[in-house]
Amino acid sequence: KKFEIKLIEKLNNTYFVYQSNIFPIGKLCVDFNVKNTFYDEYYTNHFELLLGESHIEIKLPFNKTNLGKYEIDEQTFILSDFLGLFNKSIDKEVFSEMIQYPNLEYSTYDNKVNDEVTAYQTNKSDDYDIREYRIGDSLKDIHYKMSYKLSTYMIKEKHNNQGNHISVYLDLSGNNEECERVFAYLNQMIHSLQVYNEVCLVKWISNKEIYEQKVSDINDLKNCITQILSMPKCKEIPNIKATWFITPNGLK
Repeated sequence: KKFEIKLIEKLNNTYFVYQSNIFPIGKLCVDFNVKNTFYDEYYTNHFELLLGESHIEIKLPFNKTNLGKYEIDEQTFILSDFLGLFNKSIDKEVFSEMIQYPNLEYSTYDNKVNDEVTAYQTNKSDDYDIREYRIGDSLKDIHYKMSYKLSTYMIKEKHNNQGNHISVYLDLSGNNEECERVFAYLNQMIHSLQVYNEVCLVKWISNKEIYEQKVSDINDLKNCITQILSMPKCKEIPNIKATWFITPNGLK
């Protein structure tokens, strides 16, 4: 007999769909196990549903408004007739994974993040030493005010910051709404840094361990967020070194 199970999206909700011709009329008992890895939550829901059509739909038993990676499986899966004369346990493993991502619409936030990034880049461009001109130096590096003052050519020698990345720590110790804001600020920051071709080293904590991932564009950002949501989040703010800290209130 045909018995199919699949996962679908319908009207912004997620359903398991069961297609069966085992019983024209009967009852289906299902126990769902649901785990949210990001919030480290685990619970079970029991369903008893009537079979009488070619398929039935079950809305998944969790609040998909919460961020995180969801793992769903079934422990109990039993078909029976209405009289209870026949019961059949279906040996069919069902396991699904899905990730609820944050809203990364950064344009709704103020310009403080862009201002912070611009100010940082301005200060960084002024990060140089001054020395006397040597043969082979580029005329573009001449410091004209200092050269005029000292009556000799002086050169601006920039510090070698190659290989250093801007580091940012994500404070994900708050509730769901606060975590949404942190990810939105991070998204805005990555957009701003792309103008300067900067690579950002994103840091976060899970299970008391520090994790980090380089992010240079929006694809990197999505991969980074996927990894973060697939791990238990930190529930308190630790001591950690970073160029910036992103909190629910913005960039520090």
